[in-house]
Formats: sequence, structure tokens, C-alpha cells
Amino acid sequence: MGNLERGTNMEIITIIGLVAAALSTTSLLPQLIRVWKTKSVKDLSAVMCGIMCTSVILWLTYGVLASDIPLMASNAMVFAQTVGILTLKAKYSPQPIGVSSFSAIASKLKILSSTSEQEAEETSGLPFLL
Repeated sequence: MGNLERGTNMEIITIIGLVAAALSTTSLLPQLIRVWKTKSVKDLSAVMCGIMCTSVILWLTYGVLASDIPLMASNAMVFAQTVGILTLKAKYSPQPIGVSSFSAIASKLKILSSTSEQEAEETSGLPFLL
């Protein structure tokens, strides 16, 4: 493979990386704007946001360790958006996120483990877990 081909391949790889970073960076923006405007978070999963925060922190750490500035920049922006969504979730949720939420989940799981699936669905109001 000649230098020209190698250079072209690197340009394509760079373009793919930049497009991926741009899409990742803007992926949560519509959700953040919607929550901000509607002040409705009832259908927003705190667990998903928590997993997303963890994932982005790990990618950000990887970017720092690899000295990859585009990776660091895009994940820092996604982290800020995720924290923004979690903040709005905490602010606009009818019940606070925290120990009481985990207690409610634990009691629903106990109901599910002690009854049949259909009975558990009727008594817990959960058609499925997570």
C-alpha cells in the first residue's frame, strides 16, 4: 500500500470518527430540549441516564488516557447533556429519585418473585422489568 492510499484511508477514518463524534454529541440534545420545554420526565428512564453517564465517563477516561482530543471533547459534551437530563429528571419527577425509588423497585421485584407473571403484572402495574 502506497503513501497516497494510506493517507486516503486515514482521511476516511478521520471523517468517520468526526461524523460519529458529531452524532454522539447531538444525540441527547433533542431529549434535553424536549424535557426542558415540556417539564415532563415520566417516560424518561433514570436507569438509562445513569448507565449513559457511566458509559460516557468511561469513554472520557479512555480518551484522556489515549490523548484523543476529539474523543474527550465529544464525550465531555455528551456527559454534560446527560447530567442536564438527570438534573431535570430529579427536578421534575413527581417522586424523588433515590432510596425510596430503590425501595419501590425492590418491593415490586419481591411481588414478582412470589406470584405468577400475570398476577405480578396486575398487582405491580409493571408489564415488564426494565
